Amino acid sequence: MKLLRNAYRFGNTNIAQLKDYKYPSLDSKSNNNIIWLHGMFDSSRNFLNIAEQEEIRKLGNQTLLDARNHGFSQHTDVYTVQDMVNDFIEYLANRDMKNLYIIGHSMGGRTVLSSLSYYKQFLLDRVKGIIIIDTIPCSYTTEGIFPIDSVYRYIEEVKSLDIKDKTFQEIEQQVRNKFEQPIANSILINLDVLENGQVKWLNNFPIIEKSFDKVMSHEIKDVMWSGPRKILIGNKSRYTSKKLVQELYPTIFSDFKYERDVVEFEHSGHFPYIKEPQKFIEQVVQFIQQVENDQQNQQYKKKYYDESLTYDI
Repeated sequence: MKLLRNAYRFGNTNIAQLKDYKYPSLDSKSNNNIIWLHGMFDSSRNFLNIAEQEEIRKLGNQTLLDARNHGFSQHTDVYTVQDMVNDFIEYLANRDMKNLYIIGHSMGGRTVLSSLSYYKQFLLDRVKGIIIIDTIPCSYTTEGIFPIDSVYRYIEEVKSLDIKDKTFQEIEQQVRNKFEQPIANSILINLDVLENGQVKWLNNFPIIEKSFDKVMSHEIKDVMWSGPRKILIGNKSRYTSKKLVQELYPTIFSDFKYERDVVEFEHSGHFPYIKEPQKFIEQVVQFIQQVENDQQNQQYKKKYYDESLTYDI
């Protein structure tokens, strides 16, 4: 009944069931929920090595989500940014999750920003902070923004891999001969070995490919969320740049400040959490700790102010 009530409340009927992986907090007193959303063609497995780190596990309960048509989440014939947002919001609503820190990479980051745009009122008192990893809010199909042809080539190259009747070791050799790291690692993470030894793709490539243009052309508007945020970008990334971030993020965050909100990863491309994991972990930990400290100070000041008023009266 709870699922039906929430679906009715948000008006969403085409909801995909999302596979989640959970890491309980190492601090029994923490009620924070840290949510990880992966990028296109990836899965929540990409974050496993990061999420299991003790420094992060002390900060709250963690949930790693596979998006629809990715990983072990439900595969559907429909794949849009709006659908991914609806799936995510329904997941939160059905579990009444609060005290959220939401971390999204690439497509996952665009899902976070779109969620704040479409469901701002619902998320307003639930989200403590967001971390967006190497993505921008505009359409990626705009000329000069992004080398879209390279992604089409990537799709064709992945589809050309011969995995039928091959062992995982044989497929791994193919992948590593064809792709550079961390792309090779990302591809291999998204293969599943069945009990009979057969290997299959976890991602629904036909539907993702069919919907690719629509997903990549999605523009994020009217976020205007003033809560804490960090934008992490790789200086060698083809998906973002300092110039684009400086130009585009003020269109969705009215109080955006590059020096405060953005962290550059000098040696990284699109996957800073893989290329520079220690720096990435440090940034996540510092951000959450800073937000927690700021909120505690605000509560202390409010308590002091309220007590002062009571004394004066």
